[in-house]
Amino acid sequence: MPNQQKITYIAAFLFLVCTVASAQQNQVLPITKIQEKITIDARFNETVWQSISPLKMVSSFPVENALPSEKTEIRIAYDDKYIYVSGQFFMSNSQDIRGNSFSRDGGSQSDDYFGFILDSYNDNENALGFITTPAGIRIDQSIYNDAQGFGPNEPINMSWNTFWDVETRVTDAGWFAEMRIPFSSLQFQESNGTVVMGLHTWRWIGKKSESVNFPAFPQKFDMGFIKPSIAQKISFSGIKNQKPVYITPYVLTGYNHEFDLNNDETKYVQDKKFTKEIGLDLKYSLTSNLTLDLTVNTDFAQIEADDEEVNLTRFSLFFPEKRLFFQERSSIFDFDTGGRTRLFYSRRIGIDEDGNIIPIYGGARLVGRVGNWDLGFMDMQTKESELLPSENFSVLRLRRQIFNAYSNLGSMVTARLGRHGDKNIAYGIDTDVRLHGDDYLSFTAARTYIENKDEPVSNALKNSGRLNLSINRRAREGFGYGISSSWAGKDYDPGVGFVFRSDFTRFGGRAGYTWRPNEQSFLQNLTLRMRQQTYFRNSDKEVETVSAGPQMIINFRNTAFTFSSLETNYESLIEEFELTDDIIIEPGKYRFTSFRTFISSPGSRLFHSRAFFVFGNYFDGFRSTFSLSPEWIISKYFTAGGQIEYNKISFDGKREDFRGDVYQLRLKAAVNVKLSSSALIQYNTAEERITTNFRMRFNLSEGNDFYLVYNEGTNLDLQRELPFLQRSANRTFLIKVNYTGRTK
Repeated sequence: MPNQQKITYIAAFLFLVCTVASAQQNQVLPITKIQEKITIDARFNETVWQSISPLKMVSSFPVENALPSEKTEIRIAYDDKYIYVSGQFFMSNSQDIRGNSFSRDGGSQSDDYFGFILDSYNDNENALGFITTPAGIRIDQSIYNDAQGFGPNEPINMSWNTFWDVETRVTDAGWFAEMRIPFSSLQFQESNGTVVMGLHTWRWIGKKSESVNFPAFPQKFDMGFIKPSIAQKISFSGIKNQKPVYITPYVLTGYNHEFDLNNDETKYVQDKKFTKEIGLDLKYSLTSNLTLDLTVNTDFAQIEADDEEVNLTRFSLFFPEKRLFFQERSSIFDFDTGGRTRLFYSRRIGIDEDGNIIPIYGGARLVGRVGNWDLGFMDMQTKESELLPSENFSVLRLRRQIFNAYSNLGSMVTARLGRHGDKNIAYGIDTDVRLHGDDYLSFTAARTYIENKDEPVSNALKNSGRLNLSINRRAREGFGYGISSSWAGKDYDPGVGFVFRSDFTRFGGRAGYTWRPNEQSFLQNLTLRMRQQTYFRNSDKEVETVSAGPQMIINFRNTAFTFSSLETNYESLIEEFELTDDIIIEPGKYRFTSFRTFISSPGSRLFHSRAFFVFGNYFDGFRSTFSLSPEWIISKYFTAGGQIEYNKISFDGKREDFRGDVYQLRLKAAVNVKLSSSALIQYNTAEERITTNFRMRFNLSEGNDFYLVYNEGTNLDLQRELPFLQRSANRTFLIKVNYTGRTK
């Protein structure tokens, strides 16, 4: 095709996108600026509160656009330093008020909630949430990807924390809350002395499973109550740019022992270490929309352990990031190249492939907005470990809106540089375009460049790239669809990213319909759809994987939920696949069918649970999987939960069957909102090991914490391998204290 004709086609396509793109126009609601000092006590004694009109709330769930069953009054004000929010949540029967947890970022659907959500950049994609309950707990979260996603790609980061205050009070008339959010805890864009943000605020009545909202949200969106693109626009005038400096030193001391295999690999030798460390974190707001974080001798000893999982695939498991340093505005660094695969995965920094911690010398992080561009930059330096040399990790992310308020174009570059000269550089572009209404087009293109002194690597474009294209409808109402295609070369390997599968070409799609019954029905909505995806090996152009079948999703008005699917699978293996050292799936072609279902009981109950079943063929065996995850909120002082997962695969003609079970007990206890503890005890039968993680936290105020941490790994089958294992695999006892001071 001549170049001129190509340019004509591209120009025609861009013109079409611009023509059909639409943007929601919201009338901007000015927020009242005050001079009177407000005391955060949930009593509203200040006269200024009476002069501010409450927001017009509407019930959005279980019935859309209905009158609230209980009176709700929410008011907003601000001064030069803070946003103030008051909430009065009246209840006709005060016995129905629920605040069942004292834990930071705790609670369940059975609680009552008050949420205040701000799209502080007014970018219709990202937001910050400030939430509390009658117990006065603080729940802060960051929201990204316009609250679009599900499962492992759920667009909510619960690990994000920031500085803000809240007080609550419960009376016979209801419960009351008062928030104070510093402008310095937000990042925002000023234009001609005015700052425009997006707002969602809501009340959840746990006893009734009722959501009362401003503004109202349509139920066609699963998370419409936090969706930035449909938020109400609000404005602030004359905000003075705050540039505080937060300095957080920490002191860590403790004891650790573990058994390591000696150089001759003849026995395990105990290695004892007494830890004495100090470190420092610094946060500085360069501008109202650009924040710099510095860290020295970074430590994450207080982070909760990962959940144990049994891997029944031939691909790597994906674990979420929990470390606080990587949380703030982490959505800026999101570069999704299809499924769980991404160009940047922060767990590559300071954690090796076996989950072992690698010490970090320190680093820097710059996040915010410059003009119309979202900017994210990070640089971290790790210490040398037993398996890896000292390495430098860096990432640069740029993104800006195009065409309309719901479309963007971005780029990313990552680099992983080893001390001895190894290099891994990855770069790419991505775009997400709103075509019309709820229809979106997404495209990503990425490439990696690798220099490895030990192994020659082909960096040819045909081998080291990755492409992904998708068009889908992002609403659960009426007809829904999704069409996507991906391609990845055999040498595509981002050193600071996550790759699920390599060297393939994929085509996939889904189509279905969602019904919303009338208000008298016990069903909220019902979705039936068909899905299919096919992977081709690039090496021989043969079909490698096919997965297809019907799916059914049912949402109930009492917040119960079910998902069921019947999957027909085809797998063509050219290399053997090891489930265990003794159980190997041989190369060959396999066809098998399985049924799976997920059931979640109503979250409004103090005892609720989730269950997952899989039955059917698995390569040349038969798989039976059952998982039950109950949680019992005994009181606001104590919660018990856990998981029982049973996995069995029977193989005809093989000596033994596969068993891989996980048993988990999770306990949470709290004296009040400041003093809490948690215990996580896990047993993985595939590893024959029990792991224990205990944490106690005394949080005097945000950034001022005392942690006591105890971790232990216990081997149960001491003779499963030679040389024989020791009973105690490792044991760690740590005390960590950090204090945050603020200067101007």
